[in-house]
Amino acid sequence: MAELTEAVRKDAAVLRSQAVVAEEAGRRTHVKVLLNAANMQGSRGSRSATYTVTNALAVPRPFYHLWKVGLKGVLGRLKGQCQAADLHLVSGAVRSPRREEKWLPAKGKGRAAMPLLLWAAFCCGGRASEALLGHARGSGSLTVSGLTLGPYETKNMPVAQLEEVLISRMGRSRLHIFKDGCAPPT
Repeated sequence: MAELTEAVRKDAAVLRSQAVVAEEAGRRTHVKVLLNAANMQGSRGSRSATYTVTNALAVPRPFYHLWKVGLKGVLGRLKGQCQAADLHLVSGAVRSPRREEKWLPAKGKGRAAMPLLLWAAFCCGGRASEALLGHARGSGSLTVSGLTLGPYETKNMPVAQLEEVLISRMGRSRLHIFKDGCAPPT
């Protein structure tokens, strides 16, 4: 994979599409969270392929810390059951409904929509799987597919339950994050 050149890094379209950070009274209120962090990559090539403009999102600082703790917990539980080359991660974000969107900055150019939900699903070659779902908002609860998340709350769940949540939020009839539902190879 080719390295990013300085011209690409300074391209106006690339700069506009990056996650933003926000400050109030000199204190950072929102930070960038990586959907697929470097420490979850097995090789330099994997790390290079991961860092695209879609990998970083702006989230409130308190949620960022809880999300990191949740991811470390899942990785810690799966580490003993997986070999590093065998662990697969798929992650993403879900936007708010149109009338409930939150933007950073609130007005002006260069705004980015804050996600409502962040999710990550892990699969170890059919031996084990687990998912993490997080509500990235600091107020109000969210109920989806019978699951209630409070402000900045993260929950661990089976991958199948995460798929149900995503089906509900995305209005799809079916969705499979991993081929064959992370079943062992035959």
